[in-house]
Amino acid sequence: MLLRTEAIVLHSAHQGETSRRVILYTRDQGRLSAIAKGARLVRSKFGSSLQPLSHVQAVMYCRTPHSLHILRECAYIESFQHTSQDLNKLAVGLRICELTHYLTESEDPDPGIFDLLLRVLQALNDTRDTEKQLLLLFQLKLAGLLGFAPVFSKHAVQELTDSGGYLQHDDGAVTTDRPAAGSSAWASRSVLRAFAVFARADIDTALNWPITPLELRELRRLIEDFLKFHVADAYPVKGGRILQTLFDTAEAGRSTAPSGRHPETNPGE
Repeated sequence: MLLRTEAIVLHSAHQGETSRRVILYTRDQGRLSAIAKGARLVRSKFGSSLQPLSHVQAVMYCRTPHSLHILRECAYIESFQHTSQDLNKLAVGLRICELTHYLTESEDPDPGIFDLLLRVLQALNDTRDTEKQLLLLFQLKLAGLLGFAPVFSKHAVQELTDSGGYLQHDDGAVTTDRPAAGSSAWASRSVLRAFAVFARADIDTALNWPITPLELRELRRLIEDFLKFHVADAYPVKGGRILQTLFDTAEAGRSTAPSGRHPETNPGE
């Protein structure tokens, strides 16, 4: 069977001496594994189109379902060059690809997941520094598409007091009192409101939602715990730890950077 489809490259690795094995998330067939023969040769017809985060048009051949596809052609639609030039954005993009790889089923098509992945990567390629928000938003939107969207009510979120509330992990309901049974997590009022916005609002609204770095850190913990409850060991944690170390190092560097003003200078003189 010959398949021509839009795809996002999630992962790429060496295969033998001259080929590459790639993981693609395709619009028509979901997540697929394929081998690109000769892709490591200097004059390969694939060029750099097999790099992770590439949005491509792929043509591949497969003899039987769930077997390894043979990639015949692969050409760029978008390369997300701004993302590849920014270390934080690149790390977030790779984390998004990792989550897609491990949390979706092979050959289980879902155009909604493809559209979400593409839209988030396009927003990540923007010049705004919103990569942390996009990673959190992607995870909550993906949870909804995988079948466990939070079911909190708007009224419950609006009624939260300054003391905060609890998120129930099984259904994503928000309550002011700690549930008597089941797994739950406490969070501040502002973080629970942000959780609701990131889960329900469109991408532009979520990216413009006011949130502090401390609230972002708390929101990350809340979202990750919610996903881990539903997908258990399928949730990849190593990439998340590496990414958090990168963010912590960047924040530490900014906090110790000199202000640019000599300490003896009197700005009023």
